Amino acid sequence: MTGIGSVIDVWRPSTYPSWFVDCAKARSGTDDHQQFVENTVLPKISEETLRAWHYCRLLEYEISDLKTNGIKLCSFDRFNCRLSLAVSSGVLTIAEAAKISSRTPLNNSSHHAGRLGKFWMTSTPVPTEDPGVVLLLNHWGGEMVYFGLDDRTPEDQPLVEKLRLTGSGCIVEVAVPIAQTNHKFRLANALATNYWHQGKTQESQRFDLYIQTELGPEHILNIYNLDECNFRPSDLAGYVQ
Repeated sequence: MTGIGSVIDVWRPSTYPSWFVDCAKARSGTDDHQQFVENTVLPKISEETLRAWHYCRLLEYEISDLKTNGIKLCSFDRFNCRLSLAVSSGVLTIAEAAKISSRTPLNNSSHHAGRLGKFWMTSTPVPTEDPGVVLLLNHWGGEMVYFGLDDRTPEDQPLVEKLRLTGSGCIVEVAVPIAQTNHKFRLANALATNYWHQGKTQESQRFDLYIQTELGPEHILNIYNLDECNFRPSDLAGYVQ
């Protein structure tokens, strides 16, 4: 974690920066929650780093690439490169890659704003059986692949099953510079709420976030390969289910 420094865990007030804790303790009784968030926390929160979590399914060489080269953003080039490498490594056939390419949501411009040029994460880890991450962990290629396929049809079912058996479910732990996200208010509000409830309102403080700048490998704090370990958020320090 070279050059990263301290990292904020949304669920753990003991990791909050000293300036936040000092200001929270000195908070005037006349300041309401929103005033504290907007006037005290927001001006300084960009200086901090957040621990965030990305759920996915990766091949061994993709895990190695992530550790070596860091985080890349969603793009047509990256999507096509992943398919080409999967074909050249024998994971997919040319026909299978062509079907995925023809069905990907990236072909629909309505999906571009929410996906292209972004890397999505969640602020607080969730159990691997959570409905919001099960498909991400169980299908190689993520939403860009499985959203275009229907496992209820005989035509797509074999390929969907193959994607479920390809690679390993992974949870990527990332040190995210707050300055590089568009979620500063969400974070500031989550910290303030969680601080005064001391971690007892876990679910309400979870939010999704994205970056639009690639991050180097020093920002990869850990990659949990679910074929090799059991990941339970409840095992993390200070986590409240």
